[in-house]
Amino acid sequence: MIWAIVLFVVIAAVLVFFKSRMQGVQPTALVIMLETPRLLDLQNVVTAVRNFRPDFDSSKIHEEEISCFKMTIDGFVITVKGAPIPYLQPGMIAQIREERLKEAAERHTACILVDCISSEDEKPLNDAMPVMGQIVAELIDETSIGIISLVSQRINLITPELVEGLREGRVMEVMEIMNHDGLSKISGDDPRLKAAVKEENDRWPEFVEAWNQATDKSNFIAKFPFSDGKNTEFMWMSPVSISDTEIAGTLLNKPFKLSGFKAKSVVTASRSDLNDWAYFQNETAVGAFTEAIVRGS
Repeated sequence: MIWAIVLFVVIAAVLVFFKSRMQGVQPTALVIMLETPRLLDLQNVVTAVRNFRPDFDSSKIHEEEISCFKMTIDGFVITVKGAPIPYLQPGMIAQIREERLKEAAERHTACILVDCISSEDEKPLNDAMPVMGQIVAELIDETSIGIISLVSQRINLITPELVEGLREGRVMEVMEIMNHDGLSKISGDDPRLKAAVKEENDRWPEFVEAWNQATDKSNFIAKFPFSDGKNTEFMWMSPVSISDTEIAGTLLNKPFKLSGFKAKSVVTASRSDLNDWAYFQNETAVGAFTEAIVRGS
């Protein structure tokens, strides 16, 4: 009976959401994909907010409906809703080309939506993303398998690095790039992929120049193939040194099958093997040429 009421509320919320899209309102929600439904209560939400705002007044969090809450933080009106239905429908899932993301999308049966619906002083709703990310980070549990950003139209799997980035308010940055090796059915001969790889190679000097000039080099990443003799995976690294022929750095990915590699391993790659690169300016990615193709977006 409780879930039936929640389902009614969520369907109504979804209708409101699509109406807002038709009226040209940019959606800002972050969606946690859940393997099993979770009924949120007031204490869940209060605890999540107080984990990063210890002095937050819990009376400012209002339960609108069962598993649906509203609060105002930093001038933004934010809602948190637990839904016993998957966010992504079969037609949307069918368009996902990256195998791990598609598998996670197929497994999710429920979701939690964290959204900003209005703001004081007409501030852009996207400015609420850092605090929304902090809420999401504190609501993630063992049933959570992925995050969807409606702003960037991206899906990412749950990893410790993703959760850390959300807690730090770096939502746009951590959602912009896949946090795992892209296992895609797209052929290496795909003309779109070939064009993307050619562009990233042609523009590599742009990356090197920006990297050399940057005081904070943590926002720069490059992707290369790595092999253990049996399997090969394309993984992102954070460069620590760049020469004309080699790039050295630390791995950002957790390998899927490769032995002898792990996240934060120190690695060296050949310049000729470069597959992609990206860096961030004002939380917007420059580069990431192959990402949209692999993701299917």
